[in-house]
Amino acid sequence: MTYPKLFVTFVKPEDVEQTLAYLSEKYILPNRKLWILESPDTTENLITYNVVEGTQLRLPHTLIVHRQKNTNTLYTINGLNALVESITGYRDPNYKIDWSEYKHYYIGSQAGKLQLFRTHIKEVVEY
Repeated sequence: MTYPKLFVTFVKPEDVEQTLAYLSEKYILPNRKLWILESPDTTENLITYNVVEGTQLRLPHTLIVHRQKNTNTLYTINGLNALVESITGYRDPNYKIDWSEYKHYYIGSQAGKLQLFRTHIKEVVEY
């Protein structure tokens, strides 16, 4: 059994509609939904969506992410490593994240630096 993968694409607000149209036309989205998130911590919107496994995305500024369901936290593995290192001073694979502290956050990294963005749903688009 194959499982869909969760992606996030970072886009400028003025490019959201064009990106949504492209995604809904070019990719198989198993639940036919795209979530548009806003954040006071960045000027970009985050569009999250599931794609059938094996699909190759060719969109710029797009990452595979994971989601902690209880807190609706989106994260990358590199982001978690950067978070743990910022807390402990080193990479500790046994460190337990207190997910409640990151409810409705995106945890990522860029150029090895931690990115923490608070998020909230602006809109859910179904097609």
